[in-house]
Amino acid sequence: MGNQSSRIIDLLLRALDNISQEDFKRFKDSLLHSDFKGRGNISRCRLENADRIDTKNLLLEFYGRHAAADVTIEVFTQINLRDAAAKLREEKEKDMDLKPKSGVNVIPEKDYRVKYRERILKQYQLMRDRNARLGEMVGLNNRYTKLMIVTQYRPDKEREHEIIAMGQTHSKIMNKHAHCAVTVDRLFKKDNGGRTPQTVVLLGAAGIGKTMTVKKIVLDWAAGKLYKKKFHYVFYINCREMNFIPKQGSLADIILKSCPNKNAPIEHILANPEKLLFIIDGFDELRFSLDQPESDLCFDPWEKQPAEIILNSLFRRTVLPGSYLIIITRPVALEKLKQSLQCALYTEILGFSEEDREEYFYRFFGNEKQASEAFNFVRENEILFTMCFVPIVCWIICTVLKQQMERGEDLLQTSKTVTGVYMLFLFSLVDSSSSNSRLQIQAHMRRLCSLAADGMWEQKILFEQNDIKRFEDHKEEKFQRLSKQLRQEQQKQSPIYLLCQALKAPNCKLEKLNLWSCKLTVACCEDLTDVLRRNDSLRELQLGDNALGDSGARVLCEGANHAKLERLGLWRCNLTGACCGDLSAVLSTKQSLTELELGHNDVGDSGVRWLCEGLKHPNCKLQRLRLWWCQLTASCCGDLAAVLRSNQSLAELELGGNEHLGDAGVQQLCEGLKHPNCKLQKLGLSGCDLTAGCCRELSSVLSTSQTLTELNLRDNQLGHSGVQLLCEGLQHPDCKLRRLRLSSHTFKEETRTELGAVREIKAHLVIESN
Repeated sequence: MGNQSSRIIDLLLRALDNISQEDFKRFKDSLLHSDFKGRGNISRCRLENADRIDTKNLLLEFYGRHAAADVTIEVFTQINLRDAAAKLREEKEKDMDLKPKSGVNVIPEKDYRVKYRERILKQYQLMRDRNARLGEMVGLNNRYTKLMIVTQYRPDKEREHEIIAMGQTHSKIMNKHAHCAVTVDRLFKKDNGGRTPQTVVLLGAAGIGKTMTVKKIVLDWAAGKLYKKKFHYVFYINCREMNFIPKQGSLADIILKSCPNKNAPIEHILANPEKLLFIIDGFDELRFSLDQPESDLCFDPWEKQPAEIILNSLFRRTVLPGSYLIIITRPVALEKLKQSLQCALYTEILGFSEEDREEYFYRFFGNEKQASEAFNFVRENEILFTMCFVPIVCWIICTVLKQQMERGEDLLQTSKTVTGVYMLFLFSLVDSSSSNSRLQIQAHMRRLCSLAADGMWEQKILFEQNDIKRFEDHKEEKFQRLSKQLRQEQQKQSPIYLLCQALKAPNCKLEKLNLWSCKLTVACCEDLTDVLRRNDSLRELQLGDNALGDSGARVLCEGANHAKLERLGLWRCNLTGACCGDLSAVLSTKQSLTELELGHNDVGDSGVRWLCEGLKHPNCKLQRLRLWWCQLTASCCGDLAAVLRSNQSLAELELGGNEHLGDAGVQQLCEGLKHPNCKLQKLGLSGCDLTAGCCRELSSVLSTSQTLTELNLRDNQLGHSGVQLLCEGLQHPDCKLRRLRLSSHTFKEETRTELGAVREIKAHLVIESN
């Protein structure tokens, strides 16, 4: 097939050499002004002075080997070089060996499509269930429950808040995202600009259901329920398997591996890349680099290359550029992936909605009475029910509950924490039938704990068979020593005390300490305060999702007054306005403090008024203040406006999620935003129950503020009239805004047109309207 590739290239060059110089000019002109295969045009600057060899190379680079020949034939036909077109077509078909050989049973391509779909349908319709007996399978359609997928961009901070949210707070967040949800059948639909994405990135945390979702996509395609007319072939590529490919191969080899037999009409398949969908699962598991220069990539699907070159060539569209991709990854690998993608639609799986969690229980148990009993038990437990939005956690909880039911145990005796449920599940995996089971269980658990500890130390989350083999009996002694040492230390003092002892050591140079969700108490705050008094290197302290209360915050403020802290995070710490006087005192005295995070606390208007007193003090140098979901109303906005008029260091103010702020509150804020002394650069007002009623004032801010560069107005009902007013400010010559975030799911076509006009005028402005 490699020789065949060379012959196709020779045919192209020979076809171009055989036409006159005048016809060659006409060929380039037609190529320049036509859109073949939906790929757009080769740029004028590259084509204008290209000779025949350069033009051949441009055709191959832009369209790929097979499509390049088809495009050349089509251009010859357009400029009335019909003999040249017929000759190239005849030689291409002969050299591509599309005609049947004697004695070889070649299946017609249309018939082969049917055969391929049948193979894929059989391969994906059943799945192995970990709870099933040996050899038993369950239907994917019977077990699969739809997941919420959104196309909305979400900053890292917002993701952090969503991860730690529980109960009603988490429910509100999921309901908010439901308005922006997208179904898999619309992943390749045209966007607002009329462009169809060729690459879709599907993000999702561990256990959120990414692989199950894409396997359902493959199954529905094979069954004719999804993308039936759009794609002739769908190929699933597992990145974990790609890590272990021992020798070089080609993209064609990967495709053939998915085919039922070696008589696949591979040339026909490759000749229509726009009818191919590649699903790349587990990008975050790739162990190799993707920083190869473009000159090292492959342009021919038959070219033999290492796995990393083949995948990177697909991502960067040097091979089969007309094909479509769905790439599945965890967020941790997103930056690495972006380096290889020019343009893509980014989506994210958020997990089960409340309704889908209930559906999953009924699908899992298959018995309505058991499902109802189990679901009602979990529904009453805020922690367990919230965690069930993650499919793998939901499966573990269902597994444990079903096992208890089968043993006739009372569900009320079940552990009510996720950790406890995990332990029950872990013990259920251990075979306790043999007489030596107690010793065996202890040995297995020690090895497992050692493996987990090594994984944490090495930041490794996926283990292969070789990793497990390393933890044999010789690891036992190491585990015993470690376990004994930990028990002795725990008997002496609490873990946080031991940590603080180390932090107070003269040679400790730690700059950032993150203690999210560590069940800290007021007593822990006293230990931490001692650290703040003695440690000169600590610059950032994150204590989010700990029930410190106002008492704990007051204790911390005593230490903060003696520290060199720059960033302090106290989100979801059960704070109220009662501790804000102490925080205000810190703001007015500590010039080193530049960032304060108080989101998800009932700070209220009274608390904000206390904070504003500190913010207006000349010594205050705070740059970022985050007050997400703090139960604020319009009553505190006059105080915040006064801060904006006087504080010249505050650059970022986040007020999102305060649904009672309303138009009246924002109108007061705008008075401060328009003041010449205001230096605010970023303002967050998502989910603040805003309407068109405040947009005239916001528009005035946009046309006057010389510092405001980012404005978040998502999850508000601004309407067409509101957006129209904003556009007036955006188009003003003095507007300095560079990023505007809106929720477009309720926008009419006229609103989208209005925003499109602004984009044309302000090329530097990014309007995120998902």
